Amino acid sequence: MKLNIKTIKLGDLTGNCYLIKTSNGFILIVTGEKTKHQKLEEELTQLGCTSDNLNLIIFTHSNSCNYSNYVYLREKYNAKIAMHILDKALINDTESINIGSKILKLLKKAFFITTNNIEFKPDFIIDEGYNLSKYGLNARVLYLPGYSNSVGILTENGELFCDDLTVKESSQENTINHNIKYLRKLKNLLVDIIYPGHGEPFPLHSLNI
Repeated sequence: MKLNIKTIKLGDLTGNCYLIKTSNGFILIVTGEKTKHQKLEEELTQLGCTSDNLNLIIFTHSNSCNYSNYVYLREKYNAKIAMHILDKALINDTESINIGSKILKLLKKAFFITTNNIEFKPDFIIDEGYNLSKYGLNARVLYLPGYSNSVGILTENGELFCDDLTVKESSQENTINHNIKYLRKLKNLLVDIIYPGHGEPFPLHSLNI
C-alpha cells in the first residue's frame, strides 16, 4: 500500500520534516528548530494534522538546535515521542557511561537541556528492529550510527527515512566515508527510496555503493 508522505521544508538550514498519514492518524519524523515551530504548525494544520490525530513524533538523532521543539510539540499535540536507547542514556543516565563525569555534565547542559532548563524524557525508547505497526505504519527501526546515535525508519515499501544522512551530492571526503560505513548495510535490505534530512528523496541505487 502506497504511503501518504508529505515533506515539510521549513527553510534556512533547517532539515526536512516528514509527515506520514496512517490509518490511525499521523506520524511526524523530525520537528525542525523551535524557532520554526509556527511555520511547522501551519503546515501541519494545512495537512489535517491536529492534536487529535498526531500519534507519534520520532526523535531520529541528537541535535541541540531542535531539541526543545520536541518538548513544545508534545505539550501542544499530546503526541508520544520515541527516541533511540543510546540517546536516552545520554540524556537521563549519563553517569553510567564511562566518560569523565565533568565532561558529561557539560555536554548534558549544552546539548540535552531545553531553553527552559527542563530535561527531556521520551515516552518510550526504540532500537534496531522495533516495529511501528501499532501506530499504523508497517515499518521498523534501523540503527544507523553516523554523526550521532541516528535511527532510520524503513517501511515495508522500501522508503527509508534517514535524517542523519547528508545529501548525496556532498563532495566532502569525511562525509562520504561517514556515510559509506552504514549505507553498505542498506544494500542487503529492501531499500528503494531514501528520504534524507536535507535535499530531495533519491533512489538508493544512485549512490553506487
